[in-house]
Amino acid sequence: LLARLTGLSGLAAETSDKEFNTLLKEYYELVNASIRLHNGIIYDLMGDTFMAVFLAEQSALQAIEAITEYRERLDAFLLERNLKGRIMLKAGIAYDTAVIEEVSIKEESRTSVIGEAVDFAGRLMNIADDDKVLVNSGVHEVAMAHWDFNKMEPLPLRGSKEMLVFFELKDKKRSRFKPEVFGERKIFSEMVGRNNEAEIIETKINNLISGEG
Repeated sequence: LLARLTGLSGLAAETSDKEFNTLLKEYYELVNASIRLHNGIIYDLMGDTFMAVFLAEQSALQAIEAITEYRERLDAFLLERNLKGRIMLKAGIAYDTAVIEEVSIKEESRTSVIGEAVDFAGRLMNIADDDKVLVNSGVHEVAMAHWDFNKMEPLPLRGSKEMLVFFELKDKKRSRFKPEVFGERKIFSEMVGRNNEAEIIETKINNLISGEG
C-alpha cells in the first residue's frame, strides 16, 4: 500500500514551521494507528507519502480495510482543522511479490522493500486522482467478493507488451439477508405432559403462516 497526501506542500508554505510540524506529527500518528490496527507494517513514512506492507494470508483485504480506516480518520482530522478539501488522499494497492531486505547506507542499516508489488502500487498511486484508491488485478481477485470496484482502462507496462489491469476501489458490499423459506412449519420440541397446549400453539402458528391469524 502506497499513499500520498496532495496539498500538503502548499499548506507548509502558508503556516509556521511549528504549526506545520505539529500537524505532521499528528498526521504520522494517524497513519500509524490506522495501519497497525489492520496488522500492517509501515516501512516508509516521509513527508506526504507512506508505504505499508501486509504479510498475512488475507493481506489484500487488510490493506483495503487499513486505507478505508485511514480515509475515515483523515476526513475527521481535516474537518476538525478546517482543512477539508485542501488536502486530499490518493493511494495504490498491489497484491504481488515483494522482498524485504536490510540495506546499509553510509554505515547505517535500514529496511527496504522492493519488488513488483511496490512498483505496481507506486504507479497506481501516481496515476490515481485525488480521493481515489486504485488496486491491481491481484487485489481485485481477492477482494471482489467483499468490495465493489470500477474497472479502469488498462495501461501499458514499461518495457513489456503486457497491460496493467487495475480497478478503482468503491464501497464495501452489504450482506444481504436471505429469509429462510418454510414449507409446513411444525413444532418439534416436546412439551412433556402438555400435549393439548402444544397442539393449540402449533395450530395458531400455522394459522399465522397461512395469514389467518
